[in-house]
Amino acid sequence: MHSTAQHLASIAEIATKLRTLRDESAKLEATAESPDGLVAATVNSRGDVVELELDDRVYRTSDSAALAAAITQTIRAAAADLERIMATRANALFANQPEKSDLARSW
Repeated sequence: MHSTAQHLASIAEIATKLRTLRDESAKLEATAESPDGLVAATVNSRGDVVELELDDRVYRTSDSAALAAAITQTIRAAAADLERIMATRANALFANQPEKSDLARSW
């Protein structure tokens, strides 16, 4: 059985790791490119589009619906990439952390 001091130390460690994760995540960005290479989008950890690049070749067609779909899909791909990056960092940071159910059982 763990002591109260050990539990408080575990909670303090988790809080420190969460602050680290928050600070690192705030700086993260991810970029994706459409399969045809006509669109590139960069998003930040808040989900904001911070950069959108359109290749000059997009003007060769008047299919605005296809362009809008490509932009939307590329932004979503960048957001999904960023989510994977953040999950990987969180998993690495908390890899040795006891499960919450383990903490609760030890009280």
